[in-house]
Amino acid sequence: MSEGQLITSPKEIMLMFRRIQARLSPITIRPRESGLSLTSYLLEIDAENRQLVLDEALPRNRNHLLQDGRPLILETLYDGCRLTSTEVVAKVVTSAQGELHYSIPLPKKLHYLQRRQSFRAPVRTMLDIMARLPDASYDMIHGRLKDLSVDGCRLEFNGDLSTELVPGQIPLPLTLIFPNTSQLELHLVLLRVDYNDTRQKTYCGCRFEALNGSQRARVANLVTDLQRDQINHERHGGDPTGTPVLFIPGEKSVFMETEVKSSPGPTPSSPSQAQAQSKATDNPRQLSALQLQTLDAPVDIRRAHQSAVIAMKDLVAALRVQKLLPIEQAQEAAHNLLRAWMQDRQHLILLTRMRTADNFLFEHSIAVGVLLADFVAFKQADQIRPESLERLIFSGLCHDLAKSLITEGIEDKNLIPTDDRVIELREHMDDLISQLARIPGVPKETLVITRQSLERLDGSGLPKGLMAAEMHPLGKLAAVIDTYDTLSHRWLKEDVHFHPLLAIKQMLGMPDQLHTASIRHLIAQQGRFPLGSTVRLNDQTLGLVMRQDENQQPTHLRLVYSLANTSAFPSRDIDLRDSNLSIEASSDPVKPGISSSLLRLPLRS
Repeated sequence: MSEGQLITSPKEIMLMFRRIQARLSPITIRPRESGLSLTSYLLEIDAENRQLVLDEALPRNRNHLLQDGRPLILETLYDGCRLTSTEVVAKVVTSAQGELHYSIPLPKKLHYLQRRQSFRAPVRTMLDIMARLPDASYDMIHGRLKDLSVDGCRLEFNGDLSTELVPGQIPLPLTLIFPNTSQLELHLVLLRVDYNDTRQKTYCGCRFEALNGSQRARVANLVTDLQRDQINHERHGGDPTGTPVLFIPGEKSVFMETEVKSSPGPTPSSPSQAQAQSKATDNPRQLSALQLQTLDAPVDIRRAHQSAVIAMKDLVAALRVQKLLPIEQAQEAAHNLLRAWMQDRQHLILLTRMRTADNFLFEHSIAVGVLLADFVAFKQADQIRPESLERLIFSGLCHDLAKSLITEGIEDKNLIPTDDRVIELREHMDDLISQLARIPGVPKETLVITRQSLERLDGSGLPKGLMAAEMHPLGKLAAVIDTYDTLSHRWLKEDVHFHPLLAIKQMLGMPDQLHTASIRHLIAQQGRFPLGSTVRLNDQTLGLVMRQDENQQPTHLRLVYSLANTSAFPSRDIDLRDSNLSIEASSDPVKPGISSSLLRLPLRS
């Protein structure tokens, strides 16, 4: 818990918690020696008394762990980094409305640790990639590279160097020397230094610092080469034809001016197998290889959705004034949305089916990201990893940012912009893609989806008018999901009505523009009566689909309207399996005026 930079400035700590409160970031609470955890949210900050007020924690049956005065560990995310505070004690506070809250002193110190979410490629045992680094006295020491990601690495040194290598925020020059004698020079920050007494070796966890676009691309290529080399040795015994050129010992010195080049050939897929056993509550295929691990402490799904809206607004605000985009905040929002999806997929999808006029663009982007991850998780359950799903959600948040720069773009509900806006939107899309490409940490999926979600197979899309053969498979999928979410929401004045059947009919009539196979996979995954859709029952009432079984068949409905009396009635929830009712068909919610805001109500058992 002592890893990372130590923050002791009261002013800085106060500012951090104010941003955590504004972003609705979940706070994980871990009572010491219990092995359990809870999740809460920061309700208010009492600056005068230097107290933080937290909401009642989830799950509620563990709140007693916070009421016995035991020391607690608080953990949350701040700009993509982990903030940790130890030895905190909570005091029970009851509000004027009788609600249970907790008051804790403002921490006097915080540990600030960079998360490393990207895939770590290990260096096989017999592959020596030498690392050269200056110690505290600026004497050069030599070790080995143990693993590598696009964000950082782990280094190994002989002997106890814990006094010579000290974690800190000062960037140090690193030189990697490959078997063919090529070299790569980078800068890094030491995050942690550990000495293993048994092996008599020192291990360093490092984060790369100030990488430019070229350096980042070289590191990414090297990660790919390490994966390729590992698979080559596991499957083919180290066939020389499959060994990247960097890893073949050279007979003479070849200096490439720090240029790391990948050998030709396809990039293999090598997802790591998660070790934790978990339940995939709503996936009929059980997401076997994905092995999603729901955290002990649940997140508030509604707040995770709200925090994503806040992150979207901050992205748009920065984009409009040409400031650096707060990518870390959007990545944090994507991380929390993934946790919400893992915890209760159907609840989160229901929330994404709702719209408000003021937040249409933000809510649409969140829905596209969640649906992209949901689609891929079902279709590629034996291959996908949680990190990949998080990148897809993040890509959805970014895919339509360019629309916020055109007049009334945030409230615009049209799939295709009018002719007078096409040129303006194309320019904004080009500028956005260029800006995203320059930001370290933006995944390649985001660039593909942002470039191609408005493209069409017949070349009629934006921004480049690509034809089918020129589009990436992920771009084709993004175009289908973006269209589905837009066409399935119908507006009447300021009210929204979710009608997915209408969207599917229109999309199937666009085979020249949209990828038909993806549409059909989407239909199968959503089911005949998708979550949030309106259905007609055999007693001539209308209801909203609130829950489905593992075969995408509705199990719980919210009854809201009587066709016989042509009037709405107070909504009530039913379990279709325990009733004599049956669904006859899908229904158009526009004529009776059934607003998707009814989905906001909690499902009553």
